[in-house]
Amino acid sequence: MVSRPTRSQLITAVWAMRQWRAIHRRLAVAKLELIQVSAAPRLGLAATRGARLALRLCHATCLERSLIMQRWYLDQGESLDVVIGVQSPGSKFGAHAWLERPGQLTQFSYAPLVRRTSDGALVRVGHEQLDTPA
Repeated sequence: MVSRPTRSQLITAVWAMRQWRAIHRRLAVAKLELIQVSAAPRLGLAATRGARLALRLCHATCLERSLIMQRWYLDQGESLDVVIGVQSPGSKFGAHAWLERPGQLTQFSYAPLVRRTSDGALVRVGHEQLDTPA
């Protein structure tokens, strides 16, 4: 049995949907380092369910979802990186974005290419910082 969403989960869901709408438009025309997500309501990690549900209902891409959830977790006190990777050589081409803790290396079927830190800096995996947002 699925429980009804709490008030804080509903507030979080509305925030996530608004962020998705803005980011969905911006990603089509702007560089990744220029994409910014507005501050999330500080309602605690228990409200995370609202954001996840809203992004599922919006059919958010993995990159949109990762950028929005990165900001959500940052404003709840957890710093996570957005990682963008491609499938290992020899496989059909595919790309994916996901969240990781700084310094964490997830065993995954995608080879990481770029990390976007919680301060918005882009870092090539195994290289120095690429760009820092203004």
